[in-house]
Amino acid sequence: MQRWWRYALVALYAGALWAQQERTAQLQRAAVLESVGDYEGAARLYRELCQRMLDSACVHGLSRNLVKLGRAAEALPVVEQYVQHSPSPLFTALLGELYWRTGRRAEALRAWQQGLQSRHPDAYRAVARSQYELQLVEEALQTLQEGRSRLGNDTLFADELSAWAVRVGKLELGVESTLQWGRTHRDFAALQARLLLYLAFPGAVERVRTILQRWSRQYRSDTLVQYVWVWFLEEQGEDAQALQAVRELDRRLGAGGMELLAFAERMYRAERLETARQAYEELLQMGELARELRLKALYGYIQTLQQLPQPGAMDPALRRRIQRLYQELLAQSERLPITAEVLYSFARFLNDVAGDAVAAQSALERLMRDFRHTPWAMAAMVERAKMALRQGQMEQAESLLRAVIWQSDSIAPDWALWARYWLAELEFYRGRLDSAQAHYSVLALRPESPVANDALQRLQVFEQARTVSEELLKRLGRAEFFAFQREYARAQVEFLAVAEAAGDHPLAEFALIRAAESAIAHGKLEEAQQIVNRYLANYDDVLYGDRALLLLGQIAEQQQRFPEALQLYQQLLLRYPGSIYTRQVQERIQSLRQRPS
Repeated sequence: MQRWWRYALVALYAGALWAQQERTAQLQRAAVLESVGDYEGAARLYRELCQRMLDSACVHGLSRNLVKLGRAAEALPVVEQYVQHSPSPLFTALLGELYWRTGRRAEALRAWQQGLQSRHPDAYRAVARSQYELQLVEEALQTLQEGRSRLGNDTLFADELSAWAVRVGKLELGVESTLQWGRTHRDFAALQARLLLYLAFPGAVERVRTILQRWSRQYRSDTLVQYVWVWFLEEQGEDAQALQAVRELDRRLGAGGMELLAFAERMYRAERLETARQAYEELLQMGELARELRLKALYGYIQTLQQLPQPGAMDPALRRRIQRLYQELLAQSERLPITAEVLYSFARFLNDVAGDAVAAQSALERLMRDFRHTPWAMAAMVERAKMALRQGQMEQAESLLRAVIWQSDSIAPDWALWARYWLAELEFYRGRLDSAQAHYSVLALRPESPVANDALQRLQVFEQARTVSEELLKRLGRAEFFAFQREYARAQVEFLAVAEAAGDHPLAEFALIRAAESAIAHGKLEEAQQIVNRYLANYDDVLYGDRALLLLGQIAEQQQRFPEALQLYQQLLLRYPGSIYTRQVQERIQSLRQRPS
């Protein structure tokens, strides 16, 4: 007898287990149908499950799919039955939603009020979500605010209030709730994204500023709030206030200049160079500054000074100052990792700005010797090859460039690409046009590479020139070589000769622009202006019109005709809104506007 009962219990248990597994499988099938948009099929499976046993999963699934099908009335009796036997805030809120969808508004309001009687956060959240689903956004916000008041917690529901208030333009509520949400979740990027939505409202900036400023004073010890305040000031271009806020944040955190350094680096990357300069100067004037921090600040300061807008050649006093700062930095950094980058930058400065090729070569050779098999050593080899090329040492330049291509594919792939580009230039200067074109073509097929645009521009010139004369293209190569060697007078003569020979061909336009650039480079400003005016008078300005206006603006600046320069730059922005020179021109306009009148 006992054995019989034992078998019966086992069979009963197995049957129950099978039934549960079958129910789970059917729920999964229904979910799959719903996910692919087969709401009719999903509703049918959920209905079958509800007929066998009414539980939350099948009731919620059935009502959800019937609502999507526009048949909320069919779901109503099932939900009513479930709420009668198993009342809960979630399903009471759902019942109210179904009443509303079927036009029974008074019953919907009663159901929601009944759901809120539990005075539990989940009840308020469930009712508000139902109202939000019905596009009753104002009512949903009001429900959550009432919940805050009745439950005595003014930080509840911050996520929902932050996300929903933007729908109805409740800026103050939304921004406050966003900050409350941010203090809990500590997700700075997500907080920024939400605040940007509110900042897009008309006239929002001053209203948001008032809230953020109050919060920054109220929560002085909360770093996230302080970061948000600094970010807001940076976004609005209020650099002086941002610098002051960062200064206070650095002091309050005891960061020893780290916050100030991060701010200076952000300003440098954003090309707000005057603010970057001020921040770096403050850092360098701090008494107690960690060695590595000081070296980074000094290097950033040097880079910023180099990038400050100049109307022409760099002022000799500034050039000497930068050179002294580089020497000071190298003396302090010894052979730290930063030294390699500093040596490379110093060599470029010596060669390109100070015009001291001997000192530049010495710095590059030290870099190649002390930091061999590093990306910076590869960069030094490319630069050394360019110097050899400039001095007419073609074989040495070629040897260095081929060595970089061979060594750098794994160490520094970008420098391998630059080496290949300069090898193409070398072949162009030599008149080996097929070899040069082959190298340019390889580089142009790598659109993500740093040299792709330069290679494409060269290929465009090749295509233009070869329809006229191969000999003319070789002459253009000689002109480019003179310009590269800084023999600008000879380059100007050659470019003008190419333009004359090309006649009405597009190559003539390019040659005239290059002739004007060469004239500017050796101080022949009036000749440069005549060449640009000749270009504008004889050709349409489709290909190089923006470049021509840029040159006229530079000429006017160097001749101290500042109002005319400003007008030319503004004309460029208006006529060529997509120009590759846009950022450069914007910097010049800003610099001119800051000049004392």
